[in-house]
Amino acid sequence: MLNNDYKQLRTKLKARPKAIDCLTDWLLVVVNTAKAMIYSTKPNHISDLNQFLTAKTTVEIQQLFDRIQGLYGQKGFKQRSNPNYIYLYSLITQFPDEEIIEPNKVQIKYYIGIDEFLVYDL
Repeated sequence: MLNNDYKQLRTKLKARPKAIDCLTDWLLVVVNTAKAMIYSTKPNHISDLNQFLTAKTTVEIQQLFDRIQGLYGQKGFKQRSNPNYIYLYSLITQFPDEEIIEPNKVQIKYYIGIDEFLVYDL
């Protein structure tokens, strides 16, 4: 059964907003897109997502996402040129710098556990 946050965000994103203004939605997009890359190329490396838990700002999360994209988003990731992936990536890069606090880290940990992927569901 799909997580409520995931279902609500998926519905929002199907309308293709140009930006995300909610930190929790943005975190779900980042973690979920990164997980899709890792899961489709090297599923035994899913624990790399835990790096997001060390970030103190959204800029740090964007940098970690870029690192994950460099490791897992190239060879073997067939969604790289998919319009859904390109759209999600644009949302990730257009978020302002904000502090990541403890409740956000709890959300990140929860989002890591979601096994459905926006890149396939939009």
